Amino acid sequence: MKRQPIRIAKHHRARRGAATVELAICLPVLCGLIFGAIEACGMIYTTQSLEIAAYESCRMAIRETAYQRQPGQPNVMTNAQVIAHAEDVLEERGIVGATVEISSDDLTSVAGGAVVTVRITAPALANSLMPGWFWDDVQITAQAAMVKERTTSSGT
Repeated sequence: MKRQPIRIAKHHRARRGAATVELAICLPVLCGLIFGAIEACGMIYTTQSLEIAAYESCRMAIRETAYQRQPGQPNVMTNAQVIAHAEDVLEERGIVGATVEISSDDLTSVAGGAVVTVRITAPALANSLMPGWFWDDVQITAQAAMVKERTTSSGT
């Protein structure tokens, strides 16, 4: 009768060793999947933030303003105002290191009906949740293109 508990104890120790080996093999894989999913979600958030900023800025670039800046000048936003708006949106969403490009050098001279494009680029590494070698030299880009509204003259 005394031998049976000894056999159970040996079997239990062997099983405990197998569980340790299984954990040692599976835990790094599981952690890699979890951290990879978190990082993928972070990059999706960054991409979406760039798309939102590009859309909002492009919308600002194509529309007429409610007031006239100076007599004889069109009621449109300037490049500096559009870029400042894009940077505000990006700052609110925690995106760093982004650059904003507008297809026209001077939005006040763009004719109504013309396409205006806003492109925003940000480094993936600077906006990564877990910086590392994986995102080195990767740039995330988003752009929005819209047709500029036709300006109405104040006299008609």
